[in-house]
Amino acid sequence: MDDRRRPEGHDGPELLGADPDRPARARATFALSPDAVRAMLTAPSLPATLDALGIAGADADELRALIPVAVDDSQVLTAVTARANALRAEAGLDAPLAHSPEADAADDAAQRAIAPGEGLVTILAHLVSTDTVRAWHAARGIPAGISWASLADLGQQIAVHRAVHGRLGLGTRQWTSLVWTGQVLRLGRLQHQLRIAHGDGADAHWGLSVHIPATGPLAPEDVDASLTMARDVLCERFADLGAGRPAELPAFGTEFHCRSWLLSPALAEILGPEANLARFAAHWRLEETYDASDDVVFFVFARPRGTAPTDLDTDTRLRRAIRERLLAGGGWTGGSGHLVLGAVPGEASRAQTATAPESM
Repeated sequence: MDDRRRPEGHDGPELLGADPDRPARARATFALSPDAVRAMLTAPSLPATLDALGIAGADADELRALIPVAVDDSQVLTAVTARANALRAEAGLDAPLAHSPEADAADDAAQRAIAPGEGLVTILAHLVSTDTVRAWHAARGIPAGISWASLADLGQQIAVHRAVHGRLGLGTRQWTSLVWTGQVLRLGRLQHQLRIAHGDGADAHWGLSVHIPATGPLAPEDVDASLTMARDVLCERFADLGAGRPAELPAFGTEFHCRSWLLSPALAEILGPEANLARFAAHWRLEETYDASDDVVFFVFARPRGTAPTDLDTDTRLRRAIRERLLAGGGWTGGSGHLVLGAVPGEASRAQTATAPESM
């Protein structure tokens, strides 16, 4: 039976798990009411919350203007409250994802009473639902700065939506719901997701998936520092995830997986092998490839997936080369890759350094 504890001194989320020092998850002990959500969204601390969640510029300005309208519309406020309570219901290793296409459609229908677009209900719900995920991070020993930096991906996703669609919104609600489970941590330049990497059920073993936020250059030294930071932090804070791991597998926290349009041999051909993007691709041992044509349209050109190649910009060497490949019908090939770092200092290493394939 799970050990269930509330943090001392307040009625915060209760912590659940067989090991009281390493709770598997946190669960909210009460539901927010519409009145509570209204009070939180109109509190003097709202600007600080927007800043902490990475929401700035035109996005922050429009949200501040829309919030009074949203909290005065009973249908929108009810939708925000329901989504907020779903997002904060649980966080942790096996927390369910608080997302469904049906809920998105219903929320967007409610939004249209006050503003065009999509995702406003979820954005507002995220603003008032950080308590459970932050409590779980804290119980796991994750510093508050890392917790907030991880949740600040919300602002990044909102900014990407504006770049692609030209308006305030959130089109990656499944992803931000995953971030709110606490399973995705921003450690330096990269995001690292706790995930099952081997087996399933009782034979499941944990690994890390790497995600690359669109927040600037991918300098090799920053990539290396992030991978090392992930190994050091997660091996310490989630040491229990390595329990019972077969000897033939790399130690937990040293094994990374990545699936991205960036894992493409074509980057070295286009930009040269010393370019940051090509060097990032060369970090990984390529295991399989996939058609990433829609991904490059979204991530490289900041256009909706499915945009015709003739409508894509050609203002950089990379964009010109990708557009030519798409026009020629060759598409863009992304990949899934794997790498293993050396084990934590003092621990016998069961890992071997992965090498890049010759095609990289």
